[in-house]
Amino acid sequence: LSIGSYSICFIDDNPAERDEVKSMLPDVIVPEMPDDISQWPDFIKKIPELTKISAPLDNKNRQYEIRKITKEEEENSTSREDFLINSRMELTFEPYGSSNKQRILQLIQKTNQFNTTTNRYTEKEVTEILSNNDSVIGVKLTDKYGNNEIIGVVVIKYLARKVVIDSVLLSCRVLGRDIESAIISWIVNKASDKKLTTVEGLIIN
Repeated sequence: LSIGSYSICFIDDNPAERDEVKSMLPDVIVPEMPDDISQWPDFIKKIPELTKISAPLDNKNRQYEIRKITKEEEENSTSREDFLINSRMELTFEPYGSSNKQRILQLIQKTNQFNTTTNRYTEKEVTEILSNNDSVIGVKLTDKYGNNEIIGVVVIKYLARKVVIDSVLLSCRVLGRDIESAIISWIVNKASDKKLTTVEGLIIN
């Protein structure tokens, strides 16, 4: 499924089993369940990580199908370059706004595998960034596989004659397709258009 352990919630009535999972897989969500099993239904309904699901299940299933198809095509291509060309990828860069803010905020809060700084900006903090004339950009991908959604976010700040790439993050579904290189190229071109001479990127391990 190409999902990280941070996307898994482990529910068990045995405290020893829960402790073992927490020690072996610290990124997995392990709720401390009530001793009274009759309380479980209400407890599970209120687990925050299980109430933030925003994408319909059919859409998630389709995303996994696309991931499987692209992996098979990449393995069967004569070269990596041929695979990328045949994917017919096109990126669109959309400023943060009412039509895309839910998806952008979701990616900021949930993306871990490719995230240069892991800054978890809230809606209020994004608004503050924009009020300083800095940029929060959604990166939308369209390709032959049916992708047509925002799969990445870029946060750019402007300091004197310098562009600072505060954050770059990508959905794990599109890793390995050189999209990050295209994003950096786009940022450099934007800096050139603004007559800015330096581009600096932040990376926090």
